Amino acid sequence: MGEFVEEKFEKLLPLFEQLKNVDILKNEEVQELVKRCRRYEYRLAKQVKNEADYVVYADYLLDLLELISKRRERLSYAHRYKEIEGIINSKIGGLYFACALRCKKKISLWYKCIDFLVNKKLNSMCSKVFTTALQFHSSDKDLRCRSAKWELSGNNSIENARSQLQLVLRNQHQETTYWICLFEIELSFAKKMRERLEFLKKRDKTEDSEIATSQTVDDAILDFKVVEVVLNQALRKVNDHTKVAEMLHSMWEFSFQQGPALERITNLIYDKLQKLTDPGEVEYAILASFEKKCHDEGKYILDCFDDAFEKCSTEKLCRIFLNICEKSDAADALIEGNKIRQKLIDMGVALVDDIQKVLISYDLADKDVDNKVLEITKESLKTHQGDAKLWELHLGARINLLTGSKRKESIEKQKEDLMEVFDEAFKKVSLNEQLQIWKLAIDFAIENEPSKMDAIFSQCFLIAPCSVSSPIKVIRLNYMEALGNIEQFRNEAHRLMDMKPNSYSVYVRIAEIESKRQEGMDKKLCEMALKLAVNENEQSPDAWLEYLKFLLEHKPQSVANAHQRAILALTDVASEELEIGWMKFNRSL
Repeated sequence: MGEFVEEKFEKLLPLFEQLKNVDILKNEEVQELVKRCRRYEYRLAKQVKNEADYVVYADYLLDLLELISKRRERLSYAHRYKEIEGIINSKIGGLYFACALRCKKKISLWYKCIDFLVNKKLNSMCSKVFTTALQFHSSDKDLRCRSAKWELSGNNSIENARSQLQLVLRNQHQETTYWICLFEIELSFAKKMRERLEFLKKRDKTEDSEIATSQTVDDAILDFKVVEVVLNQALRKVNDHTKVAEMLHSMWEFSFQQGPALERITNLIYDKLQKLTDPGEVEYAILASFEKKCHDEGKYILDCFDDAFEKCSTEKLCRIFLNICEKSDAADALIEGNKIRQKLIDMGVALVDDIQKVLISYDLADKDVDNKVLEITKESLKTHQGDAKLWELHLGARINLLTGSKRKESIEKQKEDLMEVFDEAFKKVSLNEQLQIWKLAIDFAIENEPSKMDAIFSQCFLIAPCSVSSPIKVIRLNYMEALGNIEQFRNEAHRLMDMKPNSYSVYVRIAEIESKRQEGMDKKLCEMALKLAVNENEQSPDAWLEYLKFLLEHKPQSVANAHQRAILALTDVASEELEIGWMKFNRSL
């Protein structure tokens, strides 16, 4: 293994020499850099590697780049970028590429690698990464479109850009994303060629024979005839009328943003849009007309929503404007978005996400906020009966109104009504999504109905799945600790440990509470709880880490054996997590 590491390490030797010779780093810093890089190289040479091994090394080199940049600025040194930053950038790009190859299915790693390479303009490696990434993620539309656009903008190859999209459009001609991308590429290329021709004309002041020949040869491109071919081909191939309308609007919007030089193509698409009259299509025609109007009048498109809604009062139009709000960075985009969502609620077509965002936006200082929340959630629950978040907001508003009520004679009746609403919520909501509702019920019982609190806990432990009952058991343990009765807490701890299954958090919490007692700590209870934690949650590195911490303090002779058991029980990734946590803990001692 050593010879392979040293062979890779030798490629970095010119970097270390340059850093030392130009005094960007001190001798001691260079020596530390050499040690760290060699350590990371050995880490990458081990038999079992994971994502963290590559990312930690790359992050270290990125920090080194930042340090070098600051030192250059301080020393006013602006030479040998290729010999210093060039080597580091190539190394980081190689690490990201190797990491992406190691975890082929993780698309985020490929994007991370591509972002870095494009930013640093490492074109040869970038081309290789795009090609390899598309072999593993050929169905990823964003990746393919980004690859095609980079071929034009970064690699200056219109042929490669076309082939990327034409290849996939043979089998997926209904996919509008690829048609839009091809249209944008052809339009950008035609605009670039026209600008180049204009530049040559201005430079030479006369149209010499070479320019005239160029204009004749590229006439189909310069006159946007190729762009028209792509547009007409897309309209013939795509059958879904709604997709066609959305595609036409995207093409028109891109062309419109390029300025008056592309006016002919812009008007051509606009005329096609205005011919659309069917529901689901006409909304894009209306949007385009208002975007054009706002541009001419110097207005923002969201300011025209009310006018557009008067012209076409459909859910589709609201969704289109809502999408604009979510993508916008404007200061009032959030307010406009909630105004549109309120219209959707009034129309009775709002989704759960729409309702939640409107409710969250309410001013908590408003005295009438709970009544507003109660009114909206009551109506919304008629169509979204099983939504846990809506029930949580509804119950929270009811509790707030009950707490703020001044009529004592009606409080008892309100409490009874509220408990009935809780029962209804538990019936409607899926068992796996009831955690927040149980927490609300417990908080309400502690404050208003202490006599019913034990019954609520018991009911939860009886019917709720482990993912819900375990956090509630932790709440129960915290409550028993707050009472201050040690024996009562220990009895309850034993009872909860017998109520299986439990997540490791229940057992760890028992051990934490017991360990805080400076005098009279029950070591057997702690050990029993942590043993159950690792036995019932073998694949949890956190459970093993807590067990090892306990053994190190109270049974150090058993640490080695327990650590070996943990490594054998855990997967490679989980064991790596444990090692990192265990190392950090030992360093903190």
